[in-house]
Amino acid sequence: MSFSFVPSIDGTVLIPFRAFRILRIFKLAKAWNKFKKLLATITKIIIEVGPFAVIVIIFFYFASLMGMYLFYQVAKLDSSGLPNKTEGAYPDSNFNNMFDAALSIYILM
Repeated sequence: MSFSFVPSIDGTVLIPFRAFRILRIFKLAKAWNKFKKLLATITKIIIEVGPFAVIVIIFFYFASLMGMYLFYQVAKLDSSGLPNKTEGAYPDSNFNNMFDAALSIYILM
């Protein structure tokens, strides 16, 4: 028999301490000038790409709506991959809901 005087620590107890590990990044940013410059560049790029990202999101939204309007519950395939509207199943990439439609548009891009 072995006895341990150290209490076992559950993983959930350590989760709040992970935030302190993230704060180390900011400590490094203060110390390293090159890292400071890298973070400033990344921030500048994210700010400049913002308007383009909004346009892409709007395009995905409208393309998904158009796909749902045109292809909602159109394709059912059987196990061999042939169309079967009565007993088939929907493929993974379909336009039956907004998430699947946006994912299908992403795959097509």
